[in-house]
Amino acid sequence: MREELTATVPEKPPKRRGADLMQVAARASWVAPVIAFVVGMSVRSIGPASAGAWLATRAICGMVMVLGVGSGAVALVGVRRRGPEQLVVPAVIGLGVSAVVTIVWLMVTARAAH
Repeated sequence: MREELTATVPEKPPKRRGADLMQVAARASWVAPVIAFVVGMSVRSIGPASAGAWLATRAICGMVMVLGVGSGAVALVGVRRRGPEQLVVPAVIGLGVSAVVTIVWLMVTARAAH
């Protein structure tokens, strides 16, 4: 007897619910600088602090803003693989917000240093 060979097509994996890495990176690109700005301004408004605390706060806020720019870059790199929908707009907005917040942050830091 001859057995029939049947081609089996593997099932597609189920679509994941929720955001993937690229969507999270696109969202983080605009959320990170906003959080850094709010934290930096709220710590500044509390009152005079030691120079070490001021420097540590500014350094942490600066690192969060750099992470936001990096997240925007990762999201834009992922556009080629993932497609532009749900990635381009948040990533570009995030890079723009990062630029504006960085400029404001540098101006405030320079003014506070004088």
